[in-house]
Order: sequence, then structure tokens, then C-alpha cells
Amino acid sequence: MRRVRRAGGRAGYSRTVRGADGTLYGSKAERERIGDLRIAEKLGAIEGLQLQVTFALYLDEFGTAFVRCLRLGINAKKKGTRVEAYRADAVYMEGGRLVVEDTKNKLFTRDFRRKAAWMGALGYPVRIFYARGSR
Repeated sequence: MRRVRRAGGRAGYSRTVRGADGTLYGSKAERERIGDLRIAEKLGAIEGLQLQVTFALYLDEFGTAFVRCLRLGINAKKKGTRVEAYRADAVYMEGGRLVVEDTKNKLFTRDFRRKAAWMGALGYPVRIFYARGSR
């Protein structure tokens, strides 16, 4: 996949896919997975589905790492220095546990591996859903 320069000066992958409701998705696989999750939510298998949730990865003054997500109310009062951010494709509750999910094909960037490792080490493991035919 070719990297292109977007409006506003940010570089990134330019592929986006529009869903039937007009929502933009990062790939066809992500669009299909979100559709499956919406069906699962209607059937009651999962609850509280949220899309494109950003988790901010912080360090406090003692060098201890923590995650903050204001949308989910995680560590909203703690102070620290923001190091980086991770945006999950979907976040939902399944069996009383918070699930952080990302849809991927064969390509794992170095940034994704690092951020997913941080999330896992801080108690929020990232569940990776592989696109059909990619593994």
C-alpha cells in the first residue's frame, strides 16, 4: 500500500471505505467486522459497542505508565504526561469484560505492535480480528 500526503499535512494510508449509513471505515474488512458486531449487539451477545475509541497512553511523574480514556471514564482524574495515543476500531462489553478490538490484515506496523503491547501491559489487551483470507 502506498503512503500519501493528506490534507492538513498528515501522512497516512489513504484507503477508506464508506458504509451504507455513510460512515467511513479504514477497510472493507473493518466495515464487515463492525457490521457483525452491530448484529451481535442487537442479539445481546455484546453490549455498549463504541467505534473509534481513543486511548491516551501516559506516564506520571514517577515513570509509571497508565491509560486514560475519557469516553469510557478510565483514569479521568490522574495527572501525567501524554506519550502517545491508540485508537481502537471497536470497544464493547462481552461477558462483563471490556474488549478492545482492532481489525488487521497481514500488515502490522511497528507503531501498532508497540501500542498494542502497551495496552496489554496496562490491562487492556487488544483483540485482533484478522481479515478473511489474510491468515
